[in-house]
Amino acid sequence: MDNKQKVLIVDDNPSMIEIVKMSLETDYDIISASDGREGIDLAKKEKPDVIIMDVMMPNISGLEMLRLLLSDDETMDIPVIVFTASHFDP
Repeated sequence: MDNKQKVLIVDDNPSMIEIVKMSLETDYDIISASDGREGIDLAKKEKPDVIIMDVMMPNISGLEMLRLLLSDDETMDIPVIVFTASHFDP
């Protein structure tokens, strides 16, 4: 039986999910979602040990997803790492 910790990756870019997955899959069980709404549903269902998510996503943004996770008793204690690969040009 596998005792690896579970990581949820949430990003609308399949290439980014694959990069993060390849980096972690040896040591962690990986699940993924392609937008914030799906990410919230999976977080509640799967109870991951940590969530890694993008900031800019369709349906529910990463920051809105974080706010919803923190306001829910089922998910408020899951550690979250928020990142973005976007380039911001002032």
